[in-house]
Amino acid sequence: MTDQTNTPELRFPEFKKEWQCNTLDNCCYKISDGIHSTPIYSKSGDFSFINGNNLINGKIHFENAKLVDSKEALKHKRNLTYNETILLSINGIIGNIALYRGEKIILGKSAAYINIKANFLNPLFLYYFLETNSLQRYFRSELTGTIIKNLSIKSIKKTKLYISNITEQRKIGDFFSKLDQQIELEEKKLELLEQQKHGYMQKIFSQELRFKDENRELHPE
Repeated sequence: MTDQTNTPELRFPEFKKEWQCNTLDNCCYKISDGIHSTPIYSKSGDFSFINGNNLINGKIHFENAKLVDSKEALKHKRNLTYNETILLSINGIIGNIALYRGEKIILGKSAAYINIKANFLNPLFLYYFLETNSLQRYFRSELTGTIIKNLSIKSIKKTKLYISNITEQRKIGDFFSKLDQQIELEEKKLELLEQQKHGYMQKIFSQELRFKDENRELHPE
């Protein structure tokens, strides 16, 4: 925000109104955490038990997640809403974020859920706000515990944020989402190039691949 007004230094030109300061609690229907007990696991279950360490780069990762059947899941149900709930790691690993996309999950105590008022707060706008350095510093300043750090629901609720109207929020969220998609695409290209490089190295140095000279004759070994 600039010193004179509650507006960002960089902004889409069609928007002029000042941003309003609010608390996250006022912008959400509910902010809470997962269950504080251990569910009964089932190898044949179709629900995954998710904690904060499963939230990585905006997505839920299911590696090493234990399974729970639907009956057990119903006991521990949290009201998560597709594209209107953001998940946040709050115990041990702090500040990792994921957008909820309707996955079949049960939340453990090290993951909080934030159910936004979608007519007031855009999910992508909030997601990228939660990723900012200033917000992550605030979270770290609020941690309790000595060995295992914990971020309280109270601290999340009192988080201050500046928000614009929903149209501007949506445009900002879409802008950063497209950048992330482009970054992901470039990373995949880089990964393929790395694989290609290592493949060539293996073949060249093991004499599986040899180059031809200007006469189209193979170079001598």
